[in-house]
Amino acid sequence: MTDPTSLAILDVLTKLVPAALFTDANLYCLATCKAVGLSLERGYGDGSCPQFEWFGLVAGTRFADYKAGFLLGQVGYALVEGRGLQRFKARTYMLFAAHVIPL
Repeated sequence: MTDPTSLAILDVLTKLVPAALFTDANLYCLATCKAVGLSLERGYGDGSCPQFEWFGLVAGTRFADYKAGFLLGQVGYALVEGRGLQRFKARTYMLFAAHVIPL
């Protein structure tokens, strides 16, 4: 992702999702889906990595599609490993271990 506006939106959504997770489940799902959609549409940024982990959690817990949730979590993990998107590396690993692997 090279567009500064898209990167800024992705950063805002990445900061919003953890707070939304504990306050409003619908806002959490909306922000996560918007961030993943933005990443798929305009390319990947550093904030895409944890967003795929959170999206995997949504797919598993909200829609009972645990296999898809695990596969989506692997996408975020692979972005850190393969593309070198390091800014949210620790958060991505923590989310993968705590929320995606148990799916």
